[in-house]
Amino acid sequence: EGRVTVLSWRTNRPLMEAASPSPISALTFSPDGRLLAVGWGDGTVRLLDPVRGDVLWRRAEGAPVTGLAVSAEGRALAVSVGHRVRVYRMMTGAPGRLGRDATAALAAPEPTPLR
Repeated sequence: EGRVTVLSWRTNRPLMEAASPSPISALTFSPDGRLLAVGWGDGTVRLLDPVRGDVLWRRAEGAPVTGLAVSAEGRALAVSVGHRVRVYRMMTGAPGRLGRDATAALAAPEPTPLR
């Protein structure tokens, strides 16, 4: 089972929890810390409000999520599944686009600097 618990830095008490029967395979916060993207071993991606615990959107990728990256401005989420990268708009979950350098950096087996 995979479980994400977000704790308050002031009180060290849980703000929210999300669980799945599958292990967590990737997670990342938006640059402003207001959104949390979680990838699961069953291929599910969820965008969460880390304070309220609301699931803002969910997508089934069909294979384990191997990486997540949020664009610097926080408008796009890149999801890596095997050798494939899909991009979604953060607020809606609708298909989106990233620049070629950002997509290549997420899919690369070794870290690649963004230009």
